[in-house]
Amino acid sequence: GRVRTLNEDAILAEHAAASTAPRGDLLVVADGMGGHQSGEVASQQAIATIRERYFGNAVDSPIEALVAAIEAANRTVYQRAQQEGRQGMGTTVVAAARIDDRLHIAHVGDSRLYLIRGGQIQRLTHDHSLVEEQIAAGIITPEEAEHHPHRNVISRSVGTLPEVEVEVAPKSPLILHEGDRLVICSDGLTEHIKPSKILKLVDQRTPDAAAD
Repeated sequence: GRVRTLNEDAILAEHAAASTAPRGDLLVVADGMGGHQSGEVASQQAIATIRERYFGNAVDSPIEALVAAIEAANRTVYQRAQQEGRQGMGTTVVAAARIDDRLHIAHVGDSRLYLIRGGQIQRLTHDHSLVEEQIAAGIITPEEAEHHPHRNVISRSVGTLPEVEVEVAPKSPLILHEGDRLVICSDGLTEHIKPSKILKLVDQRTPDAAAD
């Protein structure tokens, strides 16, 4: 963005090749953390591992393959951190695999996936964050969370521990409708732009224009 010289986010948007057609299209956003370029390393390593493992898995169901790929990314990032003295580096991951009209969604951390349909926006993922846990427990309100001093503290990430619990979105697989739009993003967007604004920016524009 306009503050940091280093971009610790990494993305993947890949159509399945003929040899991997049963696996559909893969969309991933990873937001790295750890400082001293470690976040950049973590997010890029996670993306590369997820891509390799997901398309290389011809046995499991799509969602099982997606979860297994993220778990593999966790092990790879964690092991690399130990080997390179980058303890504490990690990344969020939100991944979606589209096979025909079904969208399979798995995630770790506070990067999000939104569905825009019929002029409405709906978040399909759950933040693994301190403030989200406090909202669920009734300690703070969603409005208070927007300005909470610890709103950027995540409770789960890929690569910071030897094992990670990957969450499958409650509505996965989502049946896609004609005209649906998906927004997959890190908190670099949601920290500053509310869902209602995202809806206005995306709903009447092409994907490229909305991203710009």
